[in-house]
Amino acid sequence: MADRAYGAPDVPEHWAVVIRDRLSSGVGGDVWLAEQQQGDRAVVKVPSIAARPDAGRAADYLRWRGGHGAVRLLDESGDLHLLEYAGPTRLLDHLHSEGDAAAASIAADVVAQLHAPSPDAAPASLTPLRTHFSSLLTRSAYEPLAGYAVLAGSLIAETREPSILHGDIHHENILLGKRGWLAIDPKGLIGDPAFDAANMFHNPVGFAGRFDADRIAMLAGVMSRALQRSPADILSWAIAYSGLSAAWWMEDGDDEAVRRTMAIGAQIRAVHADLSR
Repeated sequence: MADRAYGAPDVPEHWAVVIRDRLSSGVGGDVWLAEQQQGDRAVVKVPSIAARPDAGRAADYLRWRGGHGAVRLLDESGDLHLLEYAGPTRLLDHLHSEGDAAAASIAADVVAQLHAPSPDAAPASLTPLRTHFSSLLTRSAYEPLAGYAVLAGSLIAETREPSILHGDIHHENILLGKRGWLAIDPKGLIGDPAFDAANMFHNPVGFAGRFDADRIAMLAGVMSRALQRSPADILSWAIAYSGLSAAWWMEDGDDEAVRRTMAIGAQIRAVHADLSR
């Protein structure tokens, strides 16, 4: 067996790694820092029970992307993934040191790389956005979310050229290392490319700028250039995502998070309305 730190998972012998430390532990599972024989760092990811259904799609997405804009999938064994070490610096850290606009520009560059063409066929395991939005779409009769559900349904129905999506772009899922800024932890979705910008409007968690109209307009402009979509399209999907996020918080019973999420959604709506005048 490969050497491992206390509490670390058993990994295949042929991985030839030494697991050094636990980097993080959360609802998605545990992430361990490992050292390869040649001295390079790697990551071993162990999904939680709740995250196991998503693990296969994440692996398929990373394999399809082949390291372009995202970390490389080095190997897998069951639910265990051996991944390229993306680096120690989060985009969140860069936001704190260099500012929100600088962080947004980097995120846009990463998103553009993730949406660059690939010669490989799309993985069969990808989740359609209609399925991803099911928590919102099933609440179409619930008054506070009805408008969001109608908008999401319309946007999904109008999608003509679906793209492969990372599905969870935010400031803690973009890291800086030897190969530059790379995305981690994809959801593996398929749908309108503008959706890949939506989560940025609700992040970083706790950041007061999320409620700021100028910041929302700035993000819409930066992401529109990266995805070659209009700012109005970017904002429409950001509004729809606000409803989806609120629906998820409702399922968790977190009323304060619902209120906060819908307040951000209302501000995005206002910026969209100003843009449409």
